[in-house]
Amino acid sequence: MTNNRLRRDTAWAVSIFSVVAAFAPPASAQGTSASSELSQAIAQLADKRGQERSKGFYRLLKIGSESTEAKGSASVKPAISGLLAKNPQKAEDVKAGLRAALDLENRVAKSGASLSAEFTDYYGDLIQAVAALNDKKSAGALAGALGTGYMVNNALVALGDDSVDAVLQQLGQTQERTVKLSACTVLQKMLDPGNRNAIKDPEHKRKIQQALNEGLCNAGKKN
Repeated sequence: MTNNRLRRDTAWAVSIFSVVAAFAPPASAQGTSASSELSQAIAQLADKRGQERSKGFYRLLKIGSESTEAKGSASVKPAISGLLAKNPQKAEDVKAGLRAALDLENRVAKSGASLSAEFTDYYGDLIQAVAALNDKKSAGALAGALGTGYMVNNALVALGDDSVDAVLQQLGQTQERTVKLSACTVLQKMLDPGNRNAIKDPEHKRKIQQALNEGLCNAGKKN
């Protein structure tokens, strides 16, 4: 009796497993699906519609996050780290998409149009994501966000020599006081010998010192 029951139970378990396996997508299909989702999210970052770009960004965070809730500044950095770690073959595409998105949103933020609370939240999270990349190719996009706060300043200082030209370009072009002050704060920190990412290139040091001596930073201060 016991042997017959064991055989019946084993046969039942095998049949259930066979049914489940028949309907489950193969591992290769699951990988393809995840890759497709990631590619779609990256493409969505370049959409002409701002709301769609925001959706694409949070789709990326969700893919990289262990949590089902991807929004919120506290979750951005670990989500980006997770995204890149899980998808090394797409890492450069992700970085390029985020940089391009920040370039675009910088222009939106400076357009003079009324900005919704949803946009400002998304913009802040996007800045944090690009800052978290710690990628020298992000220097231009981050410099374009100067004036938004310490997060951009710290990211540019951390890039050191790789961000000098981008910061100097913003300083020379902008008429906005907050942007000038942020750029000057970054440049001064770059020359601080106590900063582990202090500028090492003599030509960069000369350019920074020249900008400071020419009074470009004084022009950003209140009289």
